[in-house]
Amino acid sequence: MLVFEAKLRGTDEQYAILDEMIRTARFVRNSCLRYWMDNKGVKKYDLNKYCKVLREQFEWCKKLSAQACQASAERTWSAIARFFDNCKKKIPGKKGYPKFKKHQIRGSVEYKVDGWVLSDDRLTIIFRDGFKAGTFKMWGTRDLHFYSKEQIKRVRVVRRADGYYVQFCVKQERNEAHEPTNRMVGIDVGLNHKVRNMVKNHHLAKSIFDASWTLFRQWLEYFGKVFDVPVIAVVPDYTSQNCSNCGEEVKKALSTRTHKCPHCGYVDCRDTNAAINILMKALQGLAQLPSGRRKVTPGDEMTHCCSGETQKSKVARRTRKLRQR
Repeated sequence: MLVFEAKLRGTDEQYAILDEMIRTARFVRNSCLRYWMDNKGVKKYDLNKYCKVLREQFEWCKKLSAQACQASAERTWSAIARFFDNCKKKIPGKKGYPKFKKHQIRGSVEYKVDGWVLSDDRLTIIFRDGFKAGTFKMWGTRDLHFYSKEQIKRVRVVRRADGYYVQFCVKQERNEAHEPTNRMVGIDVGLNHKVRNMVKNHHLAKSIFDASWTLFRQWLEYFGKVFDVPVIAVVPDYTSQNCSNCGEEVKKALSTRTHKCPHCGYVDCRDTNAAINILMKALQGLAQLPSGRRKVTPGDEMTHCCSGETQKSKVARRTRKLRQR
């Protein structure tokens, strides 16, 4: 899926209706989560059926499109399935048990193929479900002209601190011709865990967030998938401390930027030494996988390596509270 985003322009009355749409979608999600907690053995399609019960029980819930209610139930099941998957893989620490969504600045409601109409010039969108939010102008939608309306599979309305946005999820296969060169490279930029802990340093936090290291990794994995090039994430423990030439541990402070091994005399840039260690870890982890899984795809949520497992990092963001007026 390709995601294109545009800012919605409307009246204050229309924005209030969007808030009600988002609040209803959050109610459906939380209700489905409670239904799963209270009833053992509930599956994905049971949550979809429960949406019909909610619409019959709460009259105002009928305003939201039936498929939008199902989309909220599917998002609930995604959180549940992720929790089960983390438990099955025995990820250390918290497993991400699903929680109820609270009212906050950021929120969203997702539609499928009904409840909205896109204009031919791709400049306006109409939400035509029971809420009757009306017509909104869109800023920043010129990329949509390259795709047909049939390719748009999902439409999300997202509320942020600076306004309301609409996201179009477009189904588009992208495959690029690529001739393998059998060349490999290791990259050391602290893309995984070294971000979550380093931002605790108040002197480095702003610079780290501005660098968008996590976003860089996401783009790297995306283009790896497009060009059919394996991208393997490894546990970064001791990659900057161990010598890439002899394997001995050489402790050094963060301010020390040159690696000098007293055991074998190897001298190199600290980052280059770490990158070589990362590359060797990736090759060892690839060799340890079963023969049927050695072709690692960048889309894997978990990537096995020689010393454990690593998961995608999630940059923590502060949530701004609503002002009481």
